[in-house]
Amino acid sequence: MMRASFAAEQRLSLNRTGLKRLRRSGRLPGVVMGLNQESDMIHINPTSA
Repeated sequence: MMRASFAAEQRLSLNRTGLKRLRRSGRLPGVVMGLNQESDMIHINPTSA
């Protein structure tokens, strides 16, 4: 099995325009979800591995 790791930073809730700006700056927005836990909004830099 192959494993991957990445560094992520927590982000604030953004509207559509804010997410577009985030993507244009090279960041990748995402959401981490877990069972019986609150979701965390994150963004990562895909070029840093």
